[in-house]
Amino acid sequence: MTAFPRRAGIKALAATPLITAATQRPAMAAPLRALAMNSLTSTLGVCMVTSTTVGPWGQRPQILQALSDLGATWYRTNLYTGNKRQISWLQELGANGHQLHALMGNPSQMTGTPEPLVALVAASLTGVTQSFEGPNEWDLRGGADWVPELRTYQTRLYQAAKATAATRNIPVAAPAFGTPWKSTSYDAFGYAGNICDWGNSHIYTGGFVPGYRTDLMLDLERRVSGPIPQMVSETGWHNAPNTTTSHFYTPEAVAGVYAPRLLLEYVARGVPKMSLYELINDRADPGGTDREANFGLLRYDLSRKPAFHSMANLNAVINQQFRTGGRGQPAPLFADIQVEAGRLDELATVLVARPDGRYLLFVWRPLAAIYDPRKRLYLNPGTMPMSVDWTAPKRVRRFVPNQSASALEVRTESRTELTLGAELQVLIVEPA
Repeated sequence: MTAFPRRAGIKALAATPLITAATQRPAMAAPLRALAMNSLTSTLGVCMVTSTTVGPWGQRPQILQALSDLGATWYRTNLYTGNKRQISWLQELGANGHQLHALMGNPSQMTGTPEPLVALVAASLTGVTQSFEGPNEWDLRGGADWVPELRTYQTRLYQAAKATAATRNIPVAAPAFGTPWKSTSYDAFGYAGNICDWGNSHIYTGGFVPGYRTDLMLDLERRVSGPIPQMVSETGWHNAPNTTTSHFYTPEAVAGVYAPRLLLEYVARGVPKMSLYELINDRADPGGTDREANFGLLRYDLSRKPAFHSMANLNAVINQQFRTGGRGQPAPLFADIQVEAGRLDELATVLVARPDGRYLLFVWRPLAAIYDPRKRLYLNPGTMPMSVDWTAPKRVRRFVPNQSASALEVRTESRTELTLGAELQVLIVEPA
């Protein structure tokens, strides 16, 4: 049995995914705080094209099945006036439990000004609309006057939404910028917390580990939105191996390992909404040279990439059904995590209470990298042993979503020992 001289109580993280020495609490001194189930299940969304019936985006039964398998409760798409087929599709998506996050045009007015778009939602889409968003990456797409153009448009959108009774309670997200890691656009646009209900960022890690520079980006967005909640309306990876752009390539297999961790990085930080860009590759690219054609969770032929399988497995684990119904609200959970000396900062955990009385414990190593995108080299992150001491015997099921939706182990024990590599591991815990 491995000796574990460093300890930390399980912590449902709100601001940082790392358990540090400063956050240690005495072993089993108090019930552990757990997130509500909807903090986890309402987070995931995907970016989609909904305005066409041509090509893979027109394969609606397959799209509905993919959204269901992923557990994506919402989707982000451009909204258009005058497209009746789009409206019927959005209504159908809503009837199947998938809420609309609507991109509400831009200052070029090619997709309609904000007032008619708000009126469209009020007339036809209020029951299926989760939120609105201002113009997308206008700092890159607009000209020299992008700041006044964007501020004027966002103000009109916000005022139109709040002036209409049917849309008044629909949150309006700030416009996201397209200049990663830099403060230029944030400082130029300035504070806009009076014309948005949510902050909004695009955070692509470009082959690095999930969580790479995420805190930097969230901090930059606070210059615009202040302390209000922040969504991440685009994140993910492209899988174009022969691209020559500076946005690094991520192999499909690497994204498959990282994808479940990515979701938990945002849940750990209290980000309420995260949208993967995007559901389907935009177009065929047999040469693998076009990065914009290769961001999908599904390939252009709708075959599923490893990241899709991992996320679908994670959804199946989270929503695992049991023959016995459980005991309602979970009893307080007492436990103590133990890790090797000097490695406490390498561990992240999120604890979630299921409504059936069970707990979900997510465990991963935020800094464990399996790929160097600059050198295009696979890495060996090694392993880290850890254990969880329970105050009483528990029935523990262990899952690794990038491998399977089925439990790899089911044990009744007072101490659970794990060996962590680069993958997310999930424990479903209940009284023995």
